Amino acid sequence: MHACGRCVVALALVVASHSWTARAQPKPGESEGEPKADTDTAAETPDQAEEPKAATDTDSQEAQGDNRGERERTKESSPASTESSLPPSVRVRPVFQAPDAAQPAVLAQKDEPEPGPTDHEQVIGRLGLGWLGMSEVPIAVAEPSGTQANPALVPNHEVRGRLVEAPVLGVRYWFNEWIAIEPGIGFRYDTGSIESDMGYVSAKVDKQPTKAVLGHLGAPIALATGQHMTLLLVPEVQLGLAWSKASAPYEQDAPPDADLRGLRFDVGARAGTEIHFGFMGLEQLALEASVGVFYSMRKVSASVGNQRLMDTSVVISTTSFSQPWDIFLNQVAARYYF
Repeated sequence: MHACGRCVVALALVVASHSWTARAQPKPGESEGEPKADTDTAAETPDQAEEPKAATDTDSQEAQGDNRGERERTKESSPASTESSLPPSVRVRPVFQAPDAAQPAVLAQKDEPEPGPTDHEQVIGRLGLGWLGMSEVPIAVAEPSGTQANPALVPNHEVRGRLVEAPVLGVRYWFNEWIAIEPGIGFRYDTGSIESDMGYVSAKVDKQPTKAVLGHLGAPIALATGQHMTLLLVPEVQLGLAWSKASAPYEQDAPPDADLRGLRFDVGARAGTEIHFGFMGLEQLALEASVGVFYSMRKVSASVGNQRLMDTSVVISTTSFSQPWDIFLNQVAARYYF
């Protein structure tokens, strides 16, 4: 009996030891350090596993709703929303707003309007009427003397001259942007009389009549143009004539009238600027100032009977003026384009 009991106890110990060893060894796919899941928890049904997942989704949605509400409350309490709720007249603008460092600031370039046609382009094909300057034509100064049979001149050893003013009016016509033509003409006629009355004796003496004409022809060339200004080169030629007659101061055996004449011939070129008043809305109105160089020949002559006196002068020079206001006589011209 005692031997059988001992055998049973030994067999029970061996079975218990074998069971403990099998339970301590890890299953394939499990690490030795991971704890073994409880059999009862692993044996949960699919319905029981879905319940925690559904609860988790519900909690996430509630959290998102809480976060959205918190953001809306924060936005409503922010200064921007407060400023937007104020009237435009009391809104406060930030003094300085720092640019985003991640994106460099780009300055927006404003589209500049394209410039319209220049004042010079707007007068192409139009006639510009203007004063080309006051030009002077020489004429001789002399008186006849002697008798009807033997006339002479006073003075008889030289001929003196004077200048007759003949303002030149002309037109300028631009064929295109670069080439134009500029004809002009000026003339003068003057006469009169002098009367003397002493009660018992009266006398009347006619003044010496004088006639002068001056022709002008130019060919303006536009070297450069701007919005209201044109740089010009004007080759030109001028021809002027003046003539008159002088009578003796007495009537008995008086000599014939003396023939007085004058001639002017100029050829040269001027360079200057024509400024249009388009900045005032008057692009048809222009003012031109110029200087140049000229070859000029002036001739005066006086003749009576068989006596004839003549004086000829040739000058090559640049334009000049002795008084500051003289520039307005020959170097400045006004013009209006129709």
